[in-house]
Amino acid sequence: MAQSLPRSGRTNRRVLILIMVIGTVATLLFGIPTLFTSGYHAGREFSPDDFTVRSYEYQTIPLFNVTWSGIEYKPVVDPVCRQLLNSGLITPTGKTGDQQTWHLLWDGRFTEMPDQMRLPRDCDARLLIEYLAKTGDQGNIWTAWNLEYPKAAKVFWPVIAELARDEMYLKVPDVMEFALNLEKDDPDQFKQELNELVAEVYLELGELDLQMNQKTRAIDRLKKSIALSESDEAQQLLDSAQ
Repeated sequence: MAQSLPRSGRTNRRVLILIMVIGTVATLLFGIPTLFTSGYHAGREFSPDDFTVRSYEYQTIPLFNVTWSGIEYKPVVDPVCRQLLNSGLITPTGKTGDQQTWHLLWDGRFTEMPDQMRLPRDCDARLLIEYLAKTGDQGNIWTAWNLEYPKAAKVFWPVIAELARDEMYLKVPDVMEFALNLEKDDPDQFKQELNELVAEVYLELGELDLQMNQKTRAIDRLKKSIALSESDEAQQLLDSAQ
């Protein structure tokens, strides 16, 4: 005949079972929500094709960093971008769907604050978006600038669009600061000075591309630099790259 456990043994066993049940319930109540929130990612992207912004979100399995849910996209209204489109200052490329280009603005997890969001190396597009959002005494500085210099605006914004489409975001602030220093609405003079500045920008980044062994992109940028303003330096670099 089987022997029964002593009373103290049965009590310890019940306590152990109770602890295991409490641990399981605590894991279900707190562990699973934490698993979901720590694996929640969100971010924003900008398309230079039509100057639109969209947000995205998706779930990953923490530690393994495996995406287990589809990426959900939602359009984000950027008032300045919309104004540039509606006024015809920016002309969309016509690319849609899989052909449309998207550049990262920021990416982060649910548990991070906005100022702690990860900024990978390829999120330079934020420089343009941040500059477009600048405000002054009269509200958005670009809305006011477009009203004050309507002729120059027709010259300026297509250039900014092309810089964005060529991923020249690092130099966009310099070009935009140049425009903010405009004193009169003379489109011919402005275009000449703007072309000279942008030519220098393409030259500088083209030279940097050569140093990084990005010959294809370097050649394209150097050709655009020469097209805007002839330069012996740009031509020599182009000849050496081809």
